Amino acid sequence: EDPKNLEKILPKIDIILEDGARLSKLILGFKKKPKLKKNIFSVEQTTHGLLFWSSKKGNEIPYPIISVANSQIKMHIENNRATPESILSQFLRATGCAVTRKRILILGYGMIGSGLASLLREHGAKVTIVESFPVRRLISTAQGYETYRPEMINKIIQTQDIVISCTNAYSGTTLGTQQFLLMKDGAIVFNGGSGSGEISEEMLTTGTFTRNQAELIITKADDDVICDFKKSGDHKRVTILASAHPLNLRNGFGTSSEVIDFVFSLMLLAAIKTDPRKLSKQAHTIDPAIENELAETLEEDKTERQLKPMHIKKSQMTADARPYGSVVKFGEPGILGNFSLVKAIFQPGSEPRGHYHLSSEEGYFIEQGSADITLWPFKSPHEKQVMKAKEGDYITIPKGVVHHVKVTSAIDFVALVVASPPFSFWDQFFVE
Repeated sequence: EDPKNLEKILPKIDIILEDGARLSKLILGFKKKPKLKKNIFSVEQTTHGLLFWSSKKGNEIPYPIISVANSQIKMHIENNRATPESILSQFLRATGCAVTRKRILILGYGMIGSGLASLLREHGAKVTIVESFPVRRLISTAQGYETYRPEMINKIIQTQDIVISCTNAYSGTTLGTQQFLLMKDGAIVFNGGSGSGEISEEMLTTGTFTRNQAELIITKADDDVICDFKKSGDHKRVTILASAHPLNLRNGFGTSSEVIDFVFSLMLLAAIKTDPRKLSKQAHTIDPAIENELAETLEEDKTERQLKPMHIKKSQMTADARPYGSVVKFGEPGILGNFSLVKAIFQPGSEPRGHYHLSSEEGYFIEQGSADITLWPFKSPHEKQVMKAKEGDYITIPKGVVHHVKVTSAIDFVALVVASPPFSFWDQFFVE
């Protein structure tokens, strides 16, 4: 529907699923309060939905809100891991710049900031944190980061290669002209948060102006803002990626869809399980029982899988012809977990070309017939040994060992071959 028709649509709605602030802003923007169903309620994904905009405008909340923003699934799976992964991926793609050994300043140690700090440290970056909340500063320090109060930013920012703002959109922590004047030549700045206001409008407005006897030239190139500074014959340049819009939303597609599916599943389950008659016109956190129910549904029950016997149906067995005979495969790849199982059938007199594996180790259970199996390390062909294999024998073949089968029986030579990790044709190397 066209948003212009929202006033006509709302009286028919029972449940609102809000994934951002857009719908909330539209509803609060009506000159007259819209007519609503008696038990209407909303389930919100973010912290910037109806509750936020109601408090900003001083309006009464028009209907009950269930927020999943502070749920464990959203905070720890989306905010703390998936979104930082998306941000880092977009940064690397947009700049072609490696983060290894870079000095990186993160403003804000919330879920996204702390997730980014962890990822960047894993990539070998030197990460420094600026945080206004004492508890978050304590956590950041305990997790091994150099951590400072906002008052120290002007000293720290001069040595940083990359500056990432992960503050709340309206926290009051804004990178202004003074901070940009102090940055080093070639510094890159971007918004890893979810709103706007992290960078001053002055640094985002194209034009030329003077500050502190320095000439500032602000231009745009491919949606990035280029800040050139000239003072006393010196020149330096700072780049603001994606015009200070959230990087993963501006340059990419946001958080990965499979993770967003978790959050939307949680929202839908909350909508289904909620009795609106029991809700008051205020914000409600999601019931932990609902979150646990979803987690149990999504969780792979490894214990149950390990305890249950594995039965392979005939429909899951496939036979492939080979020059020497045939191979019968049991199940799809991965159905047996960390190993694969095939039945290899070698015709009398056959002698397939020897090969080895760099990853998989194999075990041969001889079911029928006999054969000479010659083994040698692929780097040491002079160390050959011949195994006289017959029905009932078991032979182990370590990775890197060539195995060459020569059937000596008048009947088919049949072996059950177990490989771990599972056999792959890409891990089959033939000797000359």
